[in-house]
Amino acid sequence: MAVRLVRRYRLNALAAVALLLLAGPAAAPAAGQSVPPIEPPAVLAPVAAPSDSAPTLRRYVPMTPSGRWDQYWRATFLSPGAYFRALGAAAGGQFANDPAEWGQGATGYARRTASTFARFTLSDTIRASTAAALGYDTRYLRCGCDGGWQRLGHALKMTVLTADAQGRMRVDIPAVTAAYGSAAIAAAWLPGPARPVHDGLRDGSIRIGVQAGVNLLREFGPELRAVFGGR
Repeated sequence: MAVRLVRRYRLNALAAVALLLLAGPAAAPAAGQSVPPIEPPAVLAPVAAPSDSAPTLRRYVPMTPSGRWDQYWRATFLSPGAYFRALGAAAGGQFANDPAEWGQGATGYARRTASTFARFTLSDTIRASTAAALGYDTRYLRCGCDGGWQRLGHALKMTVLTADAQGRMRVDIPAVTAAYGSAAIAAAWLPGPARPVHDGLRDGSIRIGVQAGVNLLREFGPELRAVFGGR
């Protein structure tokens, strides 16, 4: 075995030397011709990771009129979430049999779904129009800060706060008005005696509480996607 390896090594070495001798004359520069210097390989600049495009308070850019329209149509009619939220809220009413006059079964669930979709549409319309008049932002603005507790507090505060056109924090009058106002108006088409104040306070408070949970998902969404998405 050792003898074979030595012989193979010698043959490979002789073949390499022969190739160098044959290539030497072709590779050698002509007389008087300068040999160009060998340049070091270019160093590639590191490619920066794409930054998070979600709006934050630290790099705030106010909404444009076209951006407001785009968000309104997507959030209210064009995105799957606009229909899932209505189906989910209707499922809660179906489970609680509220209102009882609509009963159970497919018919009752269809009525509740239509009612909740109309209420969400009304709420989105009130908020979008009022925010446009005041120059308030209707997007969720992430904290853009470090620290879990700070981000948690920010997500909860953004349930009732937003930014104006200059990026200053304001009470989110459009969101609060939309939550309670749409619930009070929806009492007009519900069966039974109209209770706009009772239904407005109850359903509006539930809406704000649900929005707090949605804000938490939006604030910590990148981390949750990284954990559950395996990235």
